Amino acid sequence: MMTATEASTAFPYSPPGHGDNSVEWNGSFQWDLSVEEINSRVFGNCDFRPQQREAINAALSGRDVFVTMPTGGGKSLVFQLPAVLNHETEGQVTVVVMPLVSLISDQEEQMRELGISVTVLKGGGPRDQQQSLNDSVVHDDAYSLVAGAEVSLVFITPEKLAESTRVANILKRLRKNGQLARFIIDEAHCVSQWGHDFRSSYLKLKNLKAAFDNVPITALTATATPGIAQDVQAQLRMTETVFIKGGINRANLSYRVMKKSRSKVMNDILRLIKLMDTEVQGKASGIVYCVLRSARRWAADRVHTGTKAECETIAEGLRKLGISAGFYHGSMETDDRTDVIVATIAFGMGINKPDVRYVIHYGLSKTMEGYYQESGRAGRDGYPSLAVLFYDYQDKVKQDVMIRTNVTSRNLAAADQAEKKIDSLLSMVEYCENRSICRRKLIAKHFNIIDVPTCREDEGQEPCDICSSNASEAWELTDQTAAARKVLEVVRAAQGGGLKKPLGLNTLKDICIGSKSKNLSAYPHLTVYSNCLRNAKICSAPLTGDLALTFLRRMVTQRWLHERCERMEQGNCVGYLEPGRNITGNFTAYVPQKKKPAEPQGSKRQRLSYYFDKQTVQSPSNGNQNDWSKPSTINPHINFGLETKLREALRALRETLREEHNLARAYTVFNENTIIGCIQRLPQSIKDLEGIPGLGAQRMKKYGERIVTRVADVLNDRWSASDHKTSVAMPSSSSSSAVEMTEEYEMLNGMDEATLREFAFDGG
Repeated sequence: MMTATEASTAFPYSPPGHGDNSVEWNGSFQWDLSVEEINSRVFGNCDFRPQQREAINAALSGRDVFVTMPTGGGKSLVFQLPAVLNHETEGQVTVVVMPLVSLISDQEEQMRELGISVTVLKGGGPRDQQQSLNDSVVHDDAYSLVAGAEVSLVFITPEKLAESTRVANILKRLRKNGQLARFIIDEAHCVSQWGHDFRSSYLKLKNLKAAFDNVPITALTATATPGIAQDVQAQLRMTETVFIKGGINRANLSYRVMKKSRSKVMNDILRLIKLMDTEVQGKASGIVYCVLRSARRWAADRVHTGTKAECETIAEGLRKLGISAGFYHGSMETDDRTDVIVATIAFGMGINKPDVRYVIHYGLSKTMEGYYQESGRAGRDGYPSLAVLFYDYQDKVKQDVMIRTNVTSRNLAAADQAEKKIDSLLSMVEYCENRSICRRKLIAKHFNIIDVPTCREDEGQEPCDICSSNASEAWELTDQTAAARKVLEVVRAAQGGGLKKPLGLNTLKDICIGSKSKNLSAYPHLTVYSNCLRNAKICSAPLTGDLALTFLRRMVTQRWLHERCERMEQGNCVGYLEPGRNITGNFTAYVPQKKKPAEPQGSKRQRLSYYFDKQTVQSPSNGNQNDWSKPSTINPHINFGLETKLREALRALRETLREEHNLARAYTVFNENTIIGCIQRLPQSIKDLEGIPGLGAQRMKKYGERIVTRVADVLNDRWSASDHKTSVAMPSSSSSSAVEMTEEYEMLNGMDEATLREFAFDGG
């Protein structure tokens, strides 16, 4: 294998920046056969996902590599496979830095099931079935634990790596003996202070290159804008970096924004869960994200003990509606079983379950990067999944106040950081207020990617709410400068009038559309501006009511208006308007609008949107039994009823094996792709299992006979679902297994689904 020095002269490299070198690394290399053999033998994969092979080639060439791949795109294999190859051929160790112990525990369990030996370096004592280093271990014994136990991967938190002299000495000894292959920085966006999830402990990783200048670094993330990627590269002092950029488009996700009505949001969430249970013909796993654990814990100087935590309140509300839901928190016991996790965003990074079918955001995410990563927890197995955000503009006002809390004009650095956070928040508001542009196009635009097709342009994608509604397929920017200037005149006049009660968005809207509201009596000198938008039109419709409010919010997101948000003594948050920073002498305002109305396009198969358009939804348990005689969608040689029974039987076996082997996560045994492969092939022997996704040599040896026996039992009618009730685990404080399936579920029937047509947010 080439050394880093040899590789740096043999292959072209990217200058500092954020280009994509994927094409340069998809050729033939001396390790090709070994890479393919390990991918099949150890990981049970038949092929590679996009950009995996290129990233692996660059890493094995000894280069610094920056990899951007979507959540669920296979980033882990990019460091796992080279680590196995380096260890098998050269006895080298790969050091992996991860931000959360829960992520490390997840990786450690998966690697152990694949037969890959790992060590976890952390401050606490050893767990059962886990090799662990703590500060009481003698130096030579600690080195032997890492280097002498056939270890391929060493997992460590950034705090431990930066602060432990003992760990530093062990790594230096590994490097001296030629046993240190590379450093892996997972969730690398945490390095950047401008990233959505900055962690100060990650900044200390910049010293790695100084201490280990000849050891290459591979940085991995799903959520790096070009600017953040460049900042991470600079902070880690990566040189001659190879950039591998996987597409960010999650074609299997249906992105939707739903108007958040406080009085009916719980019933709306219930309808979503019922719809997804119908989609999977069973119990769908899901996550409900809350912005804050506490409903009112957003002000540092306000102590509120009378209100339950928001997550706990939502989980309790869902349970009252018949949903098996639980709040994910640090003291969670592994034995707690549930279908739906209600979690704070802070815990989101630790949820790593492949077959989560839906992610629901109860509130507004703070950044587009955060929302992309959080929503990306759905559908990591590649199957159709749903990402819904419940949107209320008032959530933006509250978060604005939180961001500016304790920021003073004297602290310029903090003020600058706050402004960047506000910009990120406004990007999310723009995403939610959007009424005409494909959701996935907006997400791609944020990451500076322009070649992502709309849902209508590619039938292989699950449609977003915009593309599946009567919204236009095409849109254009229209000049609304005249209307924007009229609005600014009103705002400036209000400032000049010395009002004790400055203008808010709703009051400004009422003035501009000529409302007769009694509340306007407090602004007598602004009556001259009444109905000043009477001649303005968007989409050939006059700017009245909700459309006018949408236009004004657009002015806020584009910084044509500045909304100064404050918390009142009563605890509520309000926003007051001023001219924005993007107003200049030659200021122009362009607003996206539809070109023409268009009917939703059909599809060759039923998509998730099909269920949103249905007027009624049946419980899976009471579904039409005639459907069971129809051909299977997976294996044409069997009917749908047998497919369903096989799926239930293999899931039940998976849960049984999880319990027998004391594993935290059922998908560690085998995932949904393995189940699909078994239904397609109907294996009758261990030999028949070869080539089924996810079944490497270790898993076939460990579970193969049980899988073959279970399939035979179903085919010979020797298995009954009633004899094999399964339950599933909540994440514990030491593991993040997240959401698992359960067979116990009470469904509410006969609910009206007409309100689901509101999923294309109406701008109110």
